[in-house]
Amino acid sequence: MARGMAKSLFYVASDGKLMSVDVSAQPVFEAGAPRPLFQLPPGFIGVEVTADGRRFLVAVPVAQSASVPFTVVLNWQKILKGR
Repeated sequence: MARGMAKSLFYVASDGKLMSVDVSAQPVFEAGAPRPLFQLPPGFIGVEVTADGRRFLVAVPVAQSASVPFTVVLNWQKILKGR
């Protein structure tokens, strides 16, 4: 790749890998060879990358756990007055 202002373009390949390609638009558009970074987990929702391209946030669905019951107390002020 020619010298100049090179940046990275990130995308998800059809096999679920996060890929990186170095690109430059100065003086003309050039793209380097794609490089696989890592395999994304099944069912991922989205990917964000930091401005420096060194950290990634991958959103994945949270597994459903058994629901935890909770109690709603109505007229709780009246219960406190009776004490």
